[in-house]
Amino acid sequence: MLVKELERFAYSAWSPASFGPTTLATLTAEEENLSGALDTSTPVLELFQFHPQDPSVELSVKVTVQVTSRATCLCWGTPTASFPLGILISGTAFGGLNLYNPNSVLYSADGTNLNVDDQSSTAAVVVTSRENVHTGVVRCVDSNRFQTNLFASVADEAEILIWDVEKMDQPMSPGNKLQPIEPITTAAWNPRVQHILATASAGHCTIWDLRRSDPVVHLTKAMCQV
Repeated sequence: MLVKELERFAYSAWSPASFGPTTLATLTAEEENLSGALDTSTPVLELFQFHPQDPSVELSVKVTVQVTSRATCLCWGTPTASFPLGILISGTAFGGLNLYNPNSVLYSADGTNLNVDDQSSTAAVVVTSRENVHTGVVRCVDSNRFQTNLFASVADEAEILIWDVEKMDQPMSPGNKLQPIEPITTAAWNPRVQHILATASAGHCTIWDLRRSDPVVHLTKAMCQV
């Protein structure tokens, strides 16, 4: 049964359960569009409110914000004391990370179009923008639901970094890079144990224990075949 639909060439993330009105965030994707041509339009961050009782299948856009970077991944982090509506985290194709404050996005300019490039609004909407913190494309970002100030980012060259949104200049690595060196495509925090992180690449899955700074389980495709 179709409830809602949205046509966007973008990465998306749902708001945390504690957010209030269910909201979907989208950020223009870096990849080529479906026609095979490069899209040179200005990337945008959009927030859509989800009203399942509304008979229309269209999602209503709450706000549209022009941003400077396209996304290669997107997540909506759990609320913290500093960010009561959580924080939007996106990766870029050039090893960068951008953090946006949805509270400012939703309530700036009365919910109308807001240009992040405008000096008066940039500081409020963009929490931080870090370039070249990874080698190559940032493939995935994921927020820790227990230690809500922490998130993980993974990228090419087997890179994994753990970040504190309050101390973005001090990332940490969970351990030495695994061999062979290859892009890590996804990362996910354990939903029950706050210091356990899983990462995956082509044919490999690794479980990390941040308290030991070492992988505790390493699975390969061959090991999982029956």
